Amino acid sequence: MIWRRSLRPQHLVAVTGSGGKSTTVALLGNILSAVGPTRIGVGFNTRYGVARSIVRARRSDRYWVQEVSGHEVGAVTLTARLLRHTVAVVTTIGTDHYKEFRSKEAIADEKSALVAMLPPGGTAVLNADDPLVLGMAQKTNERVVTFGKSEAADIRVVDHCSRFPERLRLTVTDGSQTLPVRTRLIGERWITPVLAAIACGQALGIDLQTCIQAVESQEPSHGRDSVHQMENGPTIILDTAKAPLWTMQSSIDIVCDSTSLRRTMVFGTISDYAGASGQKYRRIAQTALGVCDRVLFVGRNSERVARMLPDNKDRLFVFASTKDASDFLMATALAGELIYIKSSGIDHLERILYQWRVPIRCWAESCGKAFACDHCKQLYEHGRTRRTGFNPDAPPANIGSGASAA
Repeated sequence: MIWRRSLRPQHLVAVTGSGGKSTTVALLGNILSAVGPTRIGVGFNTRYGVARSIVRARRSDRYWVQEVSGHEVGAVTLTARLLRHTVAVVTTIGTDHYKEFRSKEAIADEKSALVAMLPPGGTAVLNADDPLVLGMAQKTNERVVTFGKSEAADIRVVDHCSRFPERLRLTVTDGSQTLPVRTRLIGERWITPVLAAIACGQALGIDLQTCIQAVESQEPSHGRDSVHQMENGPTIILDTAKAPLWTMQSSIDIVCDSTSLRRTMVFGTISDYAGASGQKYRRIAQTALGVCDRVLFVGRNSERVARMLPDNKDRLFVFASTKDASDFLMATALAGELIYIKSSGIDHLERILYQWRVPIRCWAESCGKAFACDHCKQLYEHGRTRRTGFNPDAPPANIGSGASAA
């Protein structure tokens, strides 16, 4: 380990935040790869995952970009001690792991350790639109670079548009240049990771045009608004990595802004909130019904919206099992329909997509496995199978040992 720690890259970037950090790492990794060998650490983001990444480091790695979890008190500090990062990027503060922290302020305090532990000559890259993130500038005496919609941001979005099936388009400026960006991402909520990656790239001396070209070539991470077109059938968008309550509206907005022939949303387990769960589920159902033709709730929490069924006949559906929901969708979907699946990783609702491609064998409702199904040998009859459009060797979309969704 001591030998590995001596293999210091030119820059080591640590990325944290309640949302968008995996996509920020992917985008920034693509940017840095355009100018030098880059090691990317995504998915496995606790100190155990980071330690494994350090052990596997190579002398040729010029840049490291590492996702850092703040899932419990002290987690960021422990990971940062291993990393010894030179750049800290913070995306946004939400209510992930609410039971652990109980407030957004406490969550921000945990994640701010990444900024506070910057060494002399380090750089903090902060979201100017989130007061809790921007306030982290007070945690360091080192250089601070900001991004966002704010007029005061160093990297600023001038305008933006995203109406599925069109991808997110925006115009960014660094004060000296104003250029268009045509991403492959879906939805305006991905503006934050795009700007964070560009801002970090520029902070490391990469020109704006090179940053933009790298961002434009990056596909969505699997399970994070990844887009899957079924032949002569619907388009399925997977948002199945995590489902904290605070992200529900931005998911619904993606469907609302779409121009699809028919709109269907599928919900699994919703996490990270205070108060009665039934009220939360019914409020989400009501909001989704306001923009969708059909809304499905799947799994053990689906009955929380059952009382709404009589008033929403043929629009609201409840399924106790993923298999039943999958069969229903395959029997009733239309060509040109948008099916948006929003769930926590524990639900494994991504199986709805997999079944559409190749019949699967596993329909367990509670398997206890904390990684995505396309990494599981139980999914298909003959074990793990490489499938068109999927990479079983990619980092898991969901949490596992050494990984956290936060």
